Amino acid sequence: MEAHNIMRNSIKMKFIGNLKIRTSLILVLVFFLLMLIAGAALGLLSMRANNQALQEITNSQRTVTALKLAVDRYKDAQSQLGRALASHVTAQSNALSSGSQSIGSEASRLLEASKASYKPSLSSFA
Repeated sequence: MEAHNIMRNSIKMKFIGNLKIRTSLILVLVFFLLMLIAGAALGLLSMRANNQALQEITNSQRTVTALKLAVDRYKDAQSQLGRALASHVTAQSNALSSGSQSIGSEASRLLEASKASYKPSLSSFA
């Protein structure tokens, strides 16, 4: 059994020893070429995975930005509604003291501005 292993090893050594220099160089170059192709393939796969991860990050940032814009527009609309209400209350208290019952011109203007601001905030939120 051991003689068989020794003989097989000696056959392998003879095979390697019998190779021409040109053949052994070609085999080494083919091996290096295969390793180069494998490295390039791994690099491309890594770049593809990184591109997908970057795309997901970009999409989430766009979503956050759109949501912040919608919230800011909603806050602006709420602020303008508050100003319109304050102007209306002031106009009503002045109207009660003078005896008329109409909405003030400033309250009317602020109410229209708040309606105009509220509509885009709803559309950007949806």
